[in-house]
Amino acid sequence: MSIELEKIEKILPFVSKPGRYIGGELNQIKKARKDVDVTVVLSYPDIYEVGMSNSAIQILYSVVNNVDGYICERVFAPWLDFEKELRNKNLPLFSIESYTPLDEFDILGFSIGYEMLYTNMLNIMDLGKIPLFSKDRDSKHPLVIAGGPGIYNPEPIADFIDVFVYGDGENAILEFLAIYKETQKLERYEQLKKLNSLNYCYIPSLHEKERKGDFVFTKVPRKVKRKIEPDLDKLPYPDKPIVPIIKTVQDRITIETTRGCTTGCRFCQAGFIYRPVRERSINSIDRIAGTSISTTGYDEVSLAALSISDYSELYRLVRQLTEKYSEGNVSISLPSLRVNSTSFEVLKMIQKVRKSSLTFAIESPDEDVRKRINKMVDDEQLLSLIDSVSGVGWRLIKLYFMIGLPMATKEGIKIENFIKKLMDRFPKLNINVNVSLFVPKPHTPFERVKQMDLKEAEDIISYLRSRFQCSKVRIKYQNPKMSKIEAILSRGDRNVGSLIYSVFKAGERFSSWDEVFNYDLWVDNAKSIKLDVDKYLGEFNTDNELPWDIIDVGVSKKFLRQEFEKAKGMITTENCIYGRCPGCGVCDRDIKNTLEVYRFIEGDADQNKESKSNNGFNRYRNGLNINKNNTIKILCRFKKSGLYKYFSHLDLINLFIKVGRRAKLPFSYTEGFNPKPRIVIPFPLPLGVESEYELMEIKLDNSMSPEKITNRLNKILPEDLSILDAKILHENKSIASKSYCHDYFICSDDAILILANLNRDMIKKADLKNNSVLVGFDYVENGIIIRLFGNLSLKKVFNIDKSPEMLSKAKRTKIWEVIDQKIHPFI
Repeated sequence: MSIELEKIEKILPFVSKPGRYIGGELNQIKKARKDVDVTVVLSYPDIYEVGMSNSAIQILYSVVNNVDGYICERVFAPWLDFEKELRNKNLPLFSIESYTPLDEFDILGFSIGYEMLYTNMLNIMDLGKIPLFSKDRDSKHPLVIAGGPGIYNPEPIADFIDVFVYGDGENAILEFLAIYKETQKLERYEQLKKLNSLNYCYIPSLHEKERKGDFVFTKVPRKVKRKIEPDLDKLPYPDKPIVPIIKTVQDRITIETTRGCTTGCRFCQAGFIYRPVRERSINSIDRIAGTSISTTGYDEVSLAALSISDYSELYRLVRQLTEKYSEGNVSISLPSLRVNSTSFEVLKMIQKVRKSSLTFAIESPDEDVRKRINKMVDDEQLLSLIDSVSGVGWRLIKLYFMIGLPMATKEGIKIENFIKKLMDRFPKLNINVNVSLFVPKPHTPFERVKQMDLKEAEDIISYLRSRFQCSKVRIKYQNPKMSKIEAILSRGDRNVGSLIYSVFKAGERFSSWDEVFNYDLWVDNAKSIKLDVDKYLGEFNTDNELPWDIIDVGVSKKFLRQEFEKAKGMITTENCIYGRCPGCGVCDRDIKNTLEVYRFIEGDADQNKESKSNNGFNRYRNGLNINKNNTIKILCRFKKSGLYKYFSHLDLINLFIKVGRRAKLPFSYTEGFNPKPRIVIPFPLPLGVESEYELMEIKLDNSMSPEKITNRLNKILPEDLSILDAKILHENKSIASKSYCHDYFICSDDAILILANLNRDMIKKADLKNNSVLVGFDYVENGIIIRLFGNLSLKKVFNIDKSPEMLSKAKRTKIWEVIDQKIHPFI
């Protein structure tokens, strides 16, 4: 049963970014619960802005909802203020589609990105009224499942999770749900035994625990294997991804071009747990890009992969996408790049529309250490690449370094020298340097090594910060104390679950957020439960069994040991995409590296010729604003009602831009390296205030009637944000530059309270029927009208800090233009 909206609205004025909790996004799926077989609520246990940037959530949400009889909704970690309000009001945490409490779903599924999200996971369950320990749950409670890269050592959270699911979730989830549906009427234990038939599922409660030395292990009759789909093109991908209204961390279309990586960086867990390499075809990527652009209104496509530079046909892919979509002002962006396989020709193409940042994960400035970690970076190639991009306008690069790597020495000094070398060579270049402490991860060649001592790591970071205090170099870093806790959670056994539970009960939340993370809480609670955490940070004996050995990722333990021996001898292993098979153990008859097949594109023979010329390179606005003589300016009046009043001014501008792009409005764009549509909402409302008279100015490059614009936008916009009227403006100056008044209506039920909080020094009783009255309040049928002049706001005339809910009682009814001390409606 959904929570009454009235109860939720009473909380929203008291929290930051209430839009995190109320849904209403474009392409959101809301299905009726009538005749439904299985209900699922998915969660990435971080705030909405981070969770909605997680591709797995978007993919699984689409996959499950595409099946008749299944419902999939979402929930994310509430920020501290929202948690406080929920607990104070004794309200359960709910899904953002239907506001249904979490304990009323059949399944709660977590996609866990990494280990520092564990306390948030417990908080979501607790706020959702779901018992935290699996032993305390039965068939009356939701089944709690987990997937994602943060579960490849499941033991620290094994006491909390009913089922861990490994591998490619797109197919696994539907197979899993089919068995769940068949066994819904069974008792929980019997149901779990049926689900245990899936060899990619680990169900801790079905197995006994045993102590071996200092560690507690799970005894399993067979290892759990990942579910692997050999052909990435056969896996579903959302045609209509959800478009968040509030700005997210990844506010763009993200397309997974490749799954898996065989570069073989010995510190990188993802490079081993996602093998083999499977590339999505260019045609498939193109189709996803085209559909997503048309159904979302985004103007940026990010090509995602663990190592996008190694996509076998990257040049052709980027060329095809830029040629096809840059005319519509859509840019292509690439994540962190590998120096040795990054093409300047590709970088030239991606800046055709706008320049995205360039990020290089160097990891270490020491060539010997690079050999040990199997990540070769050619310094001269990096310098040549930076020289090329800086010559055509790039002024900022980002570099990632890792300290505490096995067998590395004098890291601070070597990083300093490396950066100074770049500064000397490129004095105009700005460099952002990110430094993090190495965390030894399960299923990697370095899974048994000792983590660098905390004091040593802090000293290196302090040294680098002291050496670079100029404006050209910015040193950023992840808190080494956070990395220490991450190492404990990454390599822990069942005993670590007691620590996670203890710090959660003590108030630890958002452990991945530096401003919230409480290191002392972890240390104190480890002492109080008598858990020696140092054993998880030190070197593990090479002969000992490891807690995570119950999970078979496909890479053999023999191969990992061989790679560690190679690291000690500074011997590299070539990428099997280009060289011989190193025998990692993943590939078999059906499971193997699958690369995009070469497809001839006319003109490819000219690639080398193009590289010698920058002609046309800076014409990034090619094809845009070609009808300057037909530019028009439109003034729209729209309403802002219902829950949309809880979205900010900037959120609405971004939403209207995306809706306008979907509606194929010919926006006029700003000049510069990052062109933006010319759209303005000149009179912003305070958060929480409804309106039936909001104004928006839009500049278009081609003439279009106001009626046509209104119809196109309203076909996409939700009813509560619909366009009510529109007209052509014949002056270029913004209406924000004019004198204006704005009216607000408060219904009679709230009028007494409103007037009691009114600042009578600022506003007095007046006859608002008189069109020369610019400020005051007046009684009308069923309430009062308040008129304010210019930038005099509701927040100024009320004591909002003491009564923030006051704003939610007001509705803007009119904005007047003031001419010669008299008011006239703008539209």
